[in-house]
Amino acid sequence: MTDNEEEGNTKIKNIKVFVRILPSVNTRESCVKIQPERNIIYVKCLQDAKFHKDSKVKDQTYWRFPTDGIFYNSFQEDVYQGVTKDFLKNVLDGVDGVIMTYGQTATGKSFTISGLRSNWENRGLLARLLADLFIEKKCRKHISDIEYQLSFIELRGNNVKDLLTPQNGNTSHTPKLDSFKNITSVPLRNEEDTLKIIFEGEAHRTIIKGSSYPNSHLGTAIITFHISSTSLIKSWAVVTASKIHIVDMAGVDTIGKPNCFKTAFDVGNANLAKTQLEQFFVYLGTSENISTTAVVRTSNVLKYLGNALGVTSIIRCIAHIRASREDLDITLSMLRFSNKIAKLQPLKVTYNIVPQASLIIQRLQDKVNLLKNELDINDIFFHKEALMNMSKARVEQIKQDGINFLNGTLPDLMLLSISQAQVLLRAFKELYTKTNLEKIEAVKNAEMLAASKKDSTQHLDISSSLRISKMGSSKNVSSSQSNKFRRDIERLHSKKSAASMEKVKEKVGDLRKSSITLGPGLPDSAEGDAIKAMKITRHTKLSDGLAYPDSAIADEINSLVSEVSCRLCTNS
Repeated sequence: MTDNEEEGNTKIKNIKVFVRILPSVNTRESCVKIQPERNIIYVKCLQDAKFHKDSKVKDQTYWRFPTDGIFYNSFQEDVYQGVTKDFLKNVLDGVDGVIMTYGQTATGKSFTISGLRSNWENRGLLARLLADLFIEKKCRKHISDIEYQLSFIELRGNNVKDLLTPQNGNTSHTPKLDSFKNITSVPLRNEEDTLKIIFEGEAHRTIIKGSSYPNSHLGTAIITFHISSTSLIKSWAVVTASKIHIVDMAGVDTIGKPNCFKTAFDVGNANLAKTQLEQFFVYLGTSENISTTAVVRTSNVLKYLGNALGVTSIIRCIAHIRASREDLDITLSMLRFSNKIAKLQPLKVTYNIVPQASLIIQRLQDKVNLLKNELDINDIFFHKEALMNMSKARVEQIKQDGINFLNGTLPDLMLLSISQAQVLLRAFKELYTKTNLEKIEAVKNAEMLAASKKDSTQHLDISSSLRISKMGSSKNVSSSQSNKFRRDIERLHSKKSAASMEKVKEKVGDLRKSSITLGPGLPDSAEGDAIKAMKITRHTKLSDGLAYPDSAIADEINSLVSEVSCRLCTNS
């Protein structure tokens, strides 16, 4: 590869290729060389290795393979950090991711992926990735509702085994068109329970029996994390759906080698799966738009991975090789396969983001309610609201609001329909009619009161006239008595004047019971008829039970005297 191609591949973000070399006592540094930066590996040409096996040649030919990282005598943590850098963040944002290991049999592929048969410090990518998944879920709990599901299958030739189905046990079946739709997906609650599930699935895998390498598997295992992240932010109400496929390919090998423990059937299936993948990536790397459907149909691995194994996803490939002379041919084959993957021109990653269904329904419901309100308003303005649909309580409320508006307790009165305006106008009309009737009744009452007052005045006038006429009729009757009374008064005055002229010192008069001084010692015979009449009157009143005090009697007499005098003057 040229230097420009190398620089172009170092900028790849979504497709990266790594190489892990199995430490062995048979490692030949003359066959495999690593650059100090650990990003380029040199492998001796196969022809030179065969023809110059024992001779020393100065000008040896090496194949140069640039990579994104080479792991040799590296810890599991270093491998995990190098492979999954910026991987988990993009996956949780909605991008599908694939971590795939491939290589020769017994080169440590399962150790790199799971490491479940080793101690906890040497755990593989799966356990470490699982821990980070739950850490990210805890960190994003305020902005996203993240849910995980796990599926675990094994592909061996044309057979598919669901490793998480307890009723099926270890029984495999031949896949049909919809076979992958029935794969079990187990919801994950915490890290501990998930590890138990993975251990159970790992125990159901098919391994080589009676070999010196007991952990060698016969089939391809695919562990899939189904991730669903629902945003809790309403302004970004979306659901991101993504998958993480961790693929542990069956080891390729060559029949007849001393370190090959598999049968020809299993070796053939593993080599065929690797060839189908290589052909698929070759089709993806071509500039022409060639359909990969025919290639996908030939491989169960490609069928199951689907669109996740494409240039718009995040792909991390780890090639496992041996640096020995006996395995140089398979090592070159694996590195050429990695080189074809690295040549893929990356495209912009595709985010699997869909709007949140519940919020879409809520928004549509709000829109429907808004349209209903608009229709109701249109019905109001076009007088389509029936008056009969209004309840009695609403009618009474409108009437009371109208009265409060007239009284000034309600500043504004809003009407939402013509029907409500009709109700209010009727209320105003009833109020006006009632007020008008009360006014008319008040006027009638005032007129009746005035008429009654006028009648009482006329009655008083009639009574006065009757009294005057009565007095006129009795005038002639009492004229003789008045004349007699006047003569008696004149006689009294004459006697009084005569007595005063005599200037006789004698008793001024007698103090009568009536408290009236009648003169200077006049006898009772000197009293006139008027005085006698007054006495008779007094005795008559006393006999009737009207006991007047003496002063009152004197006042009465004086008033009678004045009245008689006036009458006399009038008659004269």
